Amino acid sequence: MHRMIFGDFFLFLRHVHTLTRFSRGILLILFIMLTIATIALGMVENLPIGQTIYFSFITGLTIGYGHYLPETGMGQVLCIVIGILGVVFAGMVVAIANRALQWSLNEKLQLEDPIARRHHELYETAPSRQKSFVHFSRKEG
Repeated sequence: MHRMIFGDFFLFLRHVHTLTRFSRGILLILFIMLTIATIALGMVENLPIGQTIYFSFITGLTIGYGHYLPETGMGQVLCIVIGILGVVFAGMVVAIANRALQWSLNEKLQLEDPIARRHHELYETAPSRQKSFVHFSRKEG
């Protein structure tokens, strides 16, 4: 039982690693931009580094407890930038985890359970799952 759970988890991690390697440039650029905005916010608002990092996480993850508000106009602009970058960064992480879980499930179904594999095949080939194309014709006039 434990072997199956850990095996599934390591399969998931392998797919996360593959997808992260594919999108590491985007993630790195977003992380660098978030770091620069965080440092700038700390300098503009004259905050200690620990409080600045905490505030950036809270803002970037859109939690926003409201116990701190930027006092300067530039601080407000930086908070907007941190919020937008944080949403994009978190969305990328969630998308990677979602796709890795999907790949893990597909791989497991292909390798193990013939009944589940057949159900998956039927689901994927159902008419409602097929791509439909609309053909337009040009009227000659």
